Amino acid sequence: MWLAMILACSNPSALSCNVIANTQKVFESESECMDEVVVVQKGFLDRGVYAIPYCFNIKTGTSI
Repeated sequence: MWLAMILACSNPSALSCNVIANTQKVFESESECMDEVVVVQKGFLDRGVYAIPYCFNIKTGTSI
């Protein structure tokens, strides 16, 4: 399972950055997640916000 995330910054200062996660949907594959998060990234870039897309692997269960 994969969680889509974006690091969005309004200017070069790290203090202007926020991490945004899509908590409404998780994805079965990394490629499916990246397809979605890149669309959102382009929306941020169109509004002048620097954005870096990322998909976080969510581990399910435990192994012994």
